[in-house]
Amino acid sequence: MLSELAQQSDVHTNQITIWRGQLLENAASRYERFVLCLVGFALSICTMLVAE
Repeated sequence: MLSELAQQSDVHTNQITIWRGQLLENAASRYERFVLCLVGFALSICTMLVAE
């Protein structure tokens, strides 16, 4: 499958492997930031509700 994808994209299989690694590394980092933002947002709402 990897060789087929590389052939269709006209790139070497190593390049696809590199891109895959970068995607997995960056996706995790972005997901973590997203979760932290949601937690921060939820905490700020809870703080506002308690203050009322």
